[in-house]
Amino acid sequence: MRPEAERVVRYGVPCQRTRSSADRHADAFGNGRRRSDSARRGRAGTRMSPTVFEGLPDEHPLLVDEIYGPVTALVPCDGMTDAISLANNSPFGLQTGIFTRALDSARAAIEELEVGAVMINDSTDYRLDSMPFGGVKASGSGREGVRFSMRAMSETKVVCFNHG
Repeated sequence: MRPEAERVVRYGVPCQRTRSSADRHADAFGNGRRRSDSARRGRAGTRMSPTVFEGLPDEHPLLVDEIYGPVTALVPCDGMTDAISLANNSPFGLQTGIFTRALDSARAAIEELEVGAVMINDSTDYRLDSMPFGGVKASGSGREGVRFSMRAMSETKVVCFNHG
């Protein structure tokens, strides 16, 4: 199994050949419960099942680590301030999504969230090639994207002419 898949499986996301161990992993990390698990068919170890967890403790790795896999956790919050605090409670800050009709609250949250990108009423996998991409904190420094790539692949040269 590839290292990325091993990491996701370690947090309780079932892979085709480890599906039966998913609940055991969730229990080992604080009695969280899988809410959904839609299996995908493929070669053993190559497809991860999209999984939703709920009831995880605040320090659970699924809530504070950067997980690259088809997994999410449902966490109840007492409003936008509580949700922002929870999101900022991670050493990582790549992207986040806010689903709301209250655009004024969304604008305020954008200022407070410690992430590289905020998607309003869309998921964090939304991206256009022309958009800058990158995170803050332990999610990296700098940005990727067309403009940033052109700058990185160019050599700046200062030229001065004195005609006098």
